[in-house]
Amino acid sequence: MAGIADKQLAGPGVKVKAAILDIHDVKSAMTEQGMKRVQRAADRTNASFELRFEDGSVTVYPTNATNP
Repeated sequence: MAGIADKQLAGPGVKVKAAILDIHDVKSAMTEQGMKRVQRAADRTNASFELRFEDGSVTVYPTNATNP
């Protein structure tokens, strides 16, 4: 995921970056390690990640986001 996120969300001057990931599983299947990886990707790319699970969604914002 890191390589894809870096390539698709790269670029200076873009104020709002977002990625939507459809995950074919339930939210409880996401591990703490998996969430940490998504958070690192959000921080690295300065983008929000919406993880859409079969039973709902979770949005991960960059740690320093001021306008989620």
